[in-house]
Amino acid sequence: MKVTFDSKLYTEGAIRKAYSELLNKEPPQLKKGTGELIIELPSSLKEEDVFEFENMALLFTIEEKRR
Repeated sequence: MKVTFDSKLYTEGAIRKAYSELLNKEPPQLKKGTGELIIELPSSLKEEDVFEFENMALLFTIEEKRR
């Protein structure tokens, strides 16, 4: 399952950290589109897990930008 993030709102590091925290493994390479960051999640994840992943990425982005 592909998840797309706006690169103006999210950082690559935050997305990688959220992936590592949620799945306990190294994240795959992010694909960079025009203003987008795209990551492939395992298809076995439930919809609520995807929402949790997106929320974690947002929180980690806020943390990074506050520093």
